Amino acid sequence: MKKILFFLGALLSFVTHAQNPGDVAQSFGPFPGSGFNATVNAIALQADGKIFVGGWFNSYNGVTENYLIRLNANGTKDATFNTGTGFNAVVRATALQTDGKILVGGSFTSYNGVTENHLIRLNADGTKDATFSTGTGFNAIVFAIALQADGKILVGGFFTAYNGVTENHLIRLNADGTKDATFNTGTGFNAFVRAIVPQADGKILVGGGFNSYNGVTENRIIRLNADGTKDATFNTGTGFNNWVNAIAPQADGKILVGGQFTSYNGVSENHLIRLNANGTKDTTFNTGTGFDNIVNAIAPQADGKILVGGQFTSYNGVTENGIIPLNADGTKDAAFNTGTGFNAFVMTIAPQVNGKILVGGAFSSYNSNNSSAMLIALYTGNVLSINEFTNSNTIALWPNPTKAILNINSLFNDTISIVKIYDLQGKLVMEFSNNSINVSALSNGLYFVKIVTDKGEQTKKFLKE
Repeated sequence: MKKILFFLGALLSFVTHAQNPGDVAQSFGPFPGSGFNATVNAIALQADGKIFVGGWFNSYNGVTENYLIRLNANGTKDATFNTGTGFNAVVRATALQTDGKILVGGSFTSYNGVTENHLIRLNADGTKDATFSTGTGFNAIVFAIALQADGKILVGGFFTAYNGVTENHLIRLNADGTKDATFNTGTGFNAFVRAIVPQADGKILVGGGFNSYNGVTENRIIRLNADGTKDATFNTGTGFNNWVNAIAPQADGKILVGGQFTSYNGVSENHLIRLNANGTKDTTFNTGTGFDNIVNAIAPQADGKILVGGQFTSYNGVTENGIIPLNADGTKDAAFNTGTGFNAFVMTIAPQVNGKILVGGAFSSYNSNNSSAMLIALYTGNVLSINEFTNSNTIALWPNPTKAILNINSLFNDTISIVKIYDLQGKLVMEFSNNSINVSALSNGLYFVKIVTDKGEQTKKFLKE
């Protein structure tokens, strides 16, 4: 019988073979938790596996964390990143620099009790980076931050001024926070910018709620040259009829666009489209009737497949709650099984290098299993990895990985009656009734552990080194 475990409020089904795409990624570590108490908006991944999370929340696992936290790879709080009293309002965007510093943008007007208007750069330990000066900062919300290869920083949002000077919804900053005078937007946009994507050729894709740029009609999407002028080679015609929330270029130069729109260039396109590099619709990508509601996040995969998240409950007439994997042609990827999906909207999707994806949003369950986490890790089917989040269950394995002794502890004094160890093919390789097991005779690799207690069954994984 499959036994359901919970990771940060999400489910994992015990299987006696490698996980299937769409399964919740099982965890390693003894730390249960209730997760976040409100929506996750932004995720930034460090090379060492640590994870920045920003959003509407003010607690994590029942402890105060005001709108930003850094997690270890197993989902526990990283105590080396100290935000003090944190932000006074919502974090909406993060961008991690190669030097370990992180840019944070949002609705906030202070950090750790000091005025910081909508944008700040933090050091790797959570302190303010004093080398990055925004002056009086922005006069309204920052929605998007994008780093260029040269170290310059693109910032978009609701704002109409930066450091006391008019800047309508988009600006490029130098690495020290000063305005980059070589990037001239003229009168800028007439409404908010929600998405910014620098291209490898120096051009910049911008999407949002605007319908003009520098006094000329541009409906919700535009591509700019490196100096801020419009790129005339990108022709969107009459553009989108409503907001653009997400832009994701593919390796082949094609561009995925998602949002609140229901048409592009006068033709019905419900919330997702793929464009050619010149702005025309890519007719090889067919979404049928598309989504029934807003797309917030798009994550192209290395194999050409595409993960899409948002507020939708159906795609092309079929129920798909909050997330769907698509093939390169726009059809659903049937190999990636999300079950009943999420019970509320997805805001962000962040693929990890270990073959897992992190998904954040306002949901409180995945595949009909209760949670309150707002953050979950799913398995994509590319690899198996031990760098995953913690289950909020009651059994802990340690050390993990191990070379010899594997200890099994109950965090709530459950009585353990039997322990069974299976290999990845589902073969039973060891069986014990004690809490400390010598696994030195096992071959190196990944194993499942099925633990039977007086409260039921739980399943874990461990790595034998």
